Amino acid sequence: DRLLAEISFRGAAKTTRSKIILTYICCFGLEPFVVYCANTNAFAVNDIFDVRKELSSNPHIKFYFGEINSKKVKSEDGEWSKDAYRTSTGVNVLARGVGQAIRSALKSSYRPTLVFVNDMYAKDDVKTEYTRAQFKKWFDEDMLKAVDDIDGKVYFNGTILHEDSVPVY
Repeated sequence: DRLLAEISFRGAAKTTRSKIILTYICCFGLEPFVVYCANTNAFAVNDIFDVRKELSSNPHIKFYFGEINSKKVKSEDGEWSKDAYRTSTGVNVLARGVGQAIRSALKSSYRPTLVFVNDMYAKDDVKTEYTRAQFKKWFDEDMLKAVDDIDGKVYFNGTILHEDSVPVY
C-alpha cells in the first residue's frame, strides 16, 4: 500500500500522468515533500519545471486555486530554483536523477512523503549486468530508504526493457 508500480509500453503517457498527479498534489497541498526522479537530473528538472509553469500560468488553476507561485513563498523560502521549489500550498518539490542521493533529503522536519520514479531506464542502462545492479542498488538502498518511515509512498512508472530490471523486481 506504499508502493504503486505502473508498467506501460513506450508512448503510454507515463510522464504526462506523473506530471498531472504532481500538479494535483501541488494544487491541493496533499504532500509536504515530494521528490521527483527521472532517468537524468535534466529530465527530472524539465518535468517539475512543466508543473511549475502550469501552477503559475494555467488560468483554470488560477480560477480554482488562486495564485500558486514563488512570490507567495519568497519571504519563507526564496525564489523557486530550477530543481526545487515550494508551492504556496505547502508542497516542497525536489528533482533528482536516478542515482543521485536523496537519502539525506530533508525539508523542514520532513523526509520525502512521496517519491515519483518516472521512467528510470534509458535503453543503454540495461545492457550490462553491472549497470542493472547499480540501478537496483540505488532503488533499494537509497530511494526506498529515503521515504518517510510512516507516511512515505513511492509511485513508480516505467517500461520493462530487460527481465533483470527494477520494473520486474
